[in-house]
Amino acid sequence: MERGSIMVVAVLRLGLTAQVASAGVIIMTTGAAPVVSAWLAFGACLFSVAYLVYLVRAQRFLRSWVLADVLIGLLALVVTSRLDPPSTLVGDWLHWAPAYNVQIPVFVAGWSRSVRWTAVFGCVLGGVYLAVTVAGRPDMLATVLIQALSYPVFGSAAAVFMSYTQRVAAEADANRLAAVRAATALELSNYRFHVHNATGLLARLGSADVRPEELPVLRRQAAAEANRLRHEFLIGKPAIVALPEDKPVRLSEVVWNATSGFGSLPLELALTLGQVATVTPRQALALRAALVSLLHNVQFHARASTVTIHADARDGRWELIVRDDGAGFDPDPERFGFGLREQVIHALQANGMSVRIDSSPGGGTCAEITGQDLSATLASS
Repeated sequence: MERGSIMVVAVLRLGLTAQVASAGVIIMTTGAAPVVSAWLAFGACLFSVAYLVYLVRAQRFLRSWVLADVLIGLLALVVTSRLDPPSTLVGDWLHWAPAYNVQIPVFVAGWSRSVRWTAVFGCVLGGVYLAVTVAGRPDMLATVLIQALSYPVFGSAAAVFMSYTQRVAAEADANRLAAVRAATALELSNYRFHVHNATGLLARLGSADVRPEELPVLRRQAAAEANRLRHEFLIGKPAIVALPEDKPVRLSEVVWNATSGFGSLPLELALTLGQVATVTPRQALALRAALVSLLHNVQFHARASTVTIHADARDGRWELIVRDDGAGFDPDPERFGFGLREQVIHALQANGMSVRIDSSPGGGTCAEITGQDLSATLASS
């Protein structure tokens, strides 16, 4: 937006430069005013062209250029008002200096972005114009006074607009930076979500206290994770084929699928009461990932002798309880790791399920997951 404002100002100044140059040519060819006025016009035009070239390239208003513009404008006002015929001092393009000076406060506004300073420069230009013009045409005091007011008014309006565009541009830059940071954070979170289990497996495989009987299961899990990551990050297709959106999935199928790779855990499944409950395909994928994350936590940290998964369904809702008698941990949610916080709690809540995790050091862990039974909802409708 700021670049657009500069281009608009540059185009306006270019048009004014063409008009001033035309006035200089007319003066030279007709002799309607002293030739000095024409040469001043050509000099002002050359300065304007150089100024505009710099402005378009640099995309900023430089103070030295602005001050030089003000001095040239004041010089042109004083000299042409003394040399030009009195009849041309008001409302005649042969007396080109007043028109040239009208745009100078706009450039002051672009540099200062201050209404106060722009108004000060505008009042100086307007005051000089009023003084030198009334000296030659005292009969036009009212007209000249009104025209003199256009200098600070026009400049102040430009300053307000420039300040607004600068503020909008700054807000746009800030929003763009915030969007980039949010996208980066989301990408990092997504990456951590996908590699969390894999890093846990690698850490467990490299652990010195891993039992020999665990190794075959860990290797199979690592191979499955490597295959999943290869499909999702290198091939660009998920290793798990998406389920049809219109086909409910049995809760028991989700549990069996999630636990199939955990043969080394002392698992006990009690799914009879909840085997008829169903969930949506999207919920099934989220629930499977959450169960895998919970079981990895048990596998890597709990040292449990018993792990039970109990399913139940009643009153249009289902309940899934994952319980172990392992080491447990501090139940404060603020201290939950990435797996529990993101892969379990946030992922399940984002898909319409509730989860509650209870644990205590030395007392094991219990994760209670509940959701709407899709089969009961379909039956009632």
